[in-house]
Amino acid sequence: MFKSLQARIQVFVVALLTLTVLSVGVLSYQQLRRQVLEGGENEARSAIAGYSFAVGEWLSSRVIMVSSLRSVVTKPDAEANYRRYAEAGNFPLVFAGYPDKRFVASKPLTMPPGFDPTVRGWYQGAVQLGPNAVFVTKPYVDASSGELVLSVAAAAIEDGKTQGVVGIDMSPGDIVKQLLSVKLPGEGFAFLVHKDGTMLIHPNKDAILKPISDIIPELTQARQAQAVADGRMFTAQRADGERFIILAPVKNSEWVLGV
Repeated sequence: MFKSLQARIQVFVVALLTLTVLSVGVLSYQQLRRQVLEGGENEARSAIAGYSFAVGEWLSSRVIMVSSLRSVVTKPDAEANYRRYAEAGNFPLVFAGYPDKRFVASKPLTMPPGFDPTVRGWYQGAVQLGPNAVFVTKPYVDASSGELVLSVAAAAIEDGKTQGVVGIDMSPGDIVKQLLSVKLPGEGFAFLVHKDGTMLIHPNKDAILKPISDIIPELTQARQAQAVADGRMFTAQRADGERFIILAPVKNSEWVLGV
């Protein structure tokens, strides 16, 4: 009887010790994981703050440039001014469309027959915003080169009448180079998305212009807006495992930078 009780006590003590060790191990793992995640979030937050500022400044410089071009839209030497601006800013193209469907650019282009600048998204978007704002397009197929470009455009309006819309083209590749240079821990990378959920820039070219929810199903437009407002890292499940994501707005734009 005594030996039986002693054996039971020994089993109980061993079980208690095992449970204690396991509990301590679980708590230690959870604490370590929390510390690692907090460190990763702080690093990601620091990185995204710096790079969202850099992308914002990069975009703002082009917005200022286009705004200044409004004043030359109606000048006789407008085309020469576009060439000078293109060379000074190292832009692929500076251009303008006019209500009479004329299209003037900083370099010779082969445009498709019947090309009408007034029906292009950059023209209509700029006119809709009016004389005190600048319109930034999503990536689109350029009518001349057939390549994806982004345009920044501004309408020159006098006495309520549109005199023309001037713009500059930007290569998404230039932004990709900047974003790919972002150094993040693990296999992290940066991407750029429109506030409506359209992927603008991504290391995977096939993802561009697709809804971000096609790539990250949890990231609906509403969830994206909430994540931007929170400014906190969150998790998303992918086929290849758990991903940690943080989003930040790019100033003076409808862009959102994500890492």
